[in-house]
Amino acid sequence: MTNPPTRLGATITVLGLALVGVTAPAGAVPAPFPGDPDVKIESMWFKGTGCHRDDTSVALSNGNRAIDVRHSRYTVNAGLVPQADGTSKWVGAESGHCQINLKLSYPPGLTFALTSATARRFADLAGGAKVKQITTYSFGESIETGRLVSDLTGPMAEVHSQIEQIRTRYWSECGKTSSILLSTNVRVDARESARDTSSRVSLDARLVGDQQYRFQWRTC
Repeated sequence: MTNPPTRLGATITVLGLALVGVTAPAGAVPAPFPGDPDVKIESMWFKGTGCHRDDTSVALSNGNRAIDVRHSRYTVNAGLVPQADGTSKWVGAESGHCQINLKLSYPPGLTFALTSATARRFADLAGGAKVKQITTYSFGESIETGRLVSDLTGPMAEVHSQIEQIRTRYWSECGKTSSILLSTNVRVDARESARDTSSRVSLDARLVGDQQYRFQWRTC
């Protein structure tokens, strides 16, 4: 495995986010909210192998128009993987996942919609190794409003960023605070790479920065 290059070879793609089973609400578009809304994170919980309360933080930024997710121990290894006892074990494929459920507190008369999502990862892949990262966003746990899919193939050792601009926006229910479920799943498949090589993908913010979700606020 190698360390991230000093000059980050980031690949950036700008695509439309595919919506799954959801359309924008009919009727008049809410008016833009002037200034910075008074928003706080009321509660949050973490679930998954890639995030725990002691290694993942969530913060509002950009005038409460963005959510920044910072991981410190979200790494998935496959191929020849070092073990705690000093030996190495062949792992053909491995996955990691993280679910973050947030509840925001904000004044009545406001509604919000996701406008973009940025996924970042450091990929150190042997030849033939493949990575799939899936990021989803939803209100509550039942309505998936967006899905961002990234596919990478080795050999490579670089920071890769993908920015999704959302063409169709789904607005939260007016007058009711909504919980937000942010979910990521990373799978590294090394079965087609040489047996003496290793591959990894890391979402560690010290290597790649924060994962970010941007919002737009409107009055309703």
